[in-house]
Amino acid sequence: MIDHVSLKVKDVAASKKFYETALKPLGYKVFRDGGATEIATVSTTSFSDTGLAVNSTHSYQVLAFDAALNQSAKSNTATATTQLAGALVSLALNPATVTAPNPSTGTVTLSGPAPAGGLAVTLTSSDTRKARVPQTVTVAAGQSTATFTVTTLTGQLGGGQNPVTITATLAGTGRTAVLNVLRP
Repeated sequence: MIDHVSLKVKDVAASKKFYETALKPLGYKVFRDGGATEIATVSTTSFSDTGLAVNSTHSYQVLAFDAALNQSAKSNTATATTQLAGALVSLALNPATVTAPNPSTGTVTLSGPAPAGGLAVTLTSSDTRKARVPQTVTVAAGQSTATFTVTTLTGQLGGGQNPVTITATLAGTGRTAVLNVLRP
């Protein structure tokens, strides 16, 4: 066993830079929920874990490795809870007052872009005899808004304004807007 090595160099700064580069971590192995097998190998210090159930909590550890495949010990554990990408933040109707049977356009807005596959927002009307909405509207992947048509009906309208509450719901969060339907 060699316990002491002496090297002579002409350019200490260049040598130091070479060894720091050669010995820096080449990559990182990512482990989830105490697993013994890595779920990913990355070359940077950031990682995105996709395809997990919404509102689920997971623990993560990483270890670094270099070009010689030396490995560090696993890191301390970090935990994260998944969230729904793009929470429902608003529902708007334009116009908010219509004369039946003219339609209104509803717009649902998310807090951010919908994930791959989009997000289906459930729609309801408080009085389907006066105003009807589709059962759902889908916010397309990468988008943060979607529109739908509110169809108004004339058969059950009283005099003056006939308020109908339209509700949009996503992952337990609801938003409402009132449509005033006028008799023709």
